Amino acid sequence: MRDDLPSYQDLVREPADSLQAKLAASPQEAARWVEAAALNGSKPAILNWGQMLLDGHGVARDPEAAFRWFRIAAQAGDVDGINMVGRCHEHGWGVPQDVEEAGRCYNFAAGLGHHWAMFNLAMLVLEGKGIASDPQRALSLSPGSAVARACVQ
Repeated sequence: MRDDLPSYQDLVREPADSLQAKLAASPQEAARWVEAAALNGSKPAILNWGQMLLDGHGVARDPEAAFRWFRIAAQAGDVDGINMVGRCHEHGWGVPQDVEEAGRCYNFAAGLGHHWAMFNLAMLVLEGKGIASDPQRALSLSPGSAVARACVQ
């Protein structure tokens, strides 16, 4: 681990209110603490660190590194991580664009009840990205689909 990052002991000893203040102090300070927590295996930090790298929040934008962190989260069974791996594949963030792989990721996460994955899969189906366009199927994939069907009938 880098010398300028908080240690594991720093992370576990930091009072919650003090940590919140450090995370709110500046994007760069937040990045230091989130990266340290991710490197120490904190599941929420792993996903957040990937998002910070993807967005360039407090750190240089690095989609390739973001994808690697999302994949770590996904391999650990984190459904948000699985969805984000799909997003990376869909948009070519850090990996070559592969809409079919995105669909597989979304389908898996949607099967676990992840609403954003359901929405993302529905959009692929609606737009016919990587699969035939099917508005009825897209509507059935959307969270709250019973309400949505009632609105369009």
